Amino acid sequence: MSSVWISRRGAGGSLSGAWAVICVACPAGSRCTVRRDGIVLRGLSRDGIVFFAVPSAGEWLVSVTDGEREKSKTVTVAERGEMVRVLLRCSGESLFEPGSGTESLWRTIGGAGVDSGSIVLEANVGSILACACLKEPVSLAGAAELTVSGVRTIVPNGADQSGMTSTKIYIVPEDTAATDVAHAVRSLAVGAGDFTGENALVLDVSDLDADRRYYVTIRSRAVQNGDGGEQAPACTFTVTGVAIL
Repeated sequence: MSSVWISRRGAGGSLSGAWAVICVACPAGSRCTVRRDGIVLRGLSRDGIVFFAVPSAGEWLVSVTDGEREKSKTVTVAERGEMVRVLLRCSGESLFEPGSGTESLWRTIGGAGVDSGSIVLEANVGSILACACLKEPVSLAGAAELTVSGVRTIVPNGADQSGMTSTKIYIVPEDTAATDVAHAVRSLAVGAGDFTGENALVLDVSDLDADRRYYVTIRSRAVQNGDGGEQAPACTFTVTGVAIL
């Protein structure tokens, strides 16, 4: 992976002459700034990482701006030649948001589809399984929560379907397939209802291994009646947002 190297000391200088380097991992396309005592260094994150050569020890304020979102953190440079690493993930970074182009991050299987407005999963008699998952795993390092917004409607058939349908959100580690939910490190069952605004579904990801990346997989499945009867119509789950917080 190529990186953007900002090798300056104030108005000039070189990486070889720097006191230390601050490595900032942040959203691709965001703008990053480090500053201390009137020295300001700026860089653009083209692929999710920016390196800053800083001229002195001390506390440096690191800031990232991603559209209208911003996050800052103070880091301490203590020794000459050290590499100080910091992750800044702007609150509300979207993995799916209508009209944002993020639909290109997802693939679907079975009775599922994705477009610029929503991800729709329909599991029923004709399509027993519907699945949507990220094409590539993402880092959740530094994140506290993953939220999913949407509406799930159970198709009525005159019987209690609570035990006959299954919709879940999974967090699956990168060293297996996105659809291998048996190895998921987090899962959350989705009932019928409107999960938007304050009612959005939330998975705690704060303690996940920061050195691994993860797939987000959403799956609806029609399961057989307990008496061995025919498959029950399952549900429609319309996802309108997936975000890392």
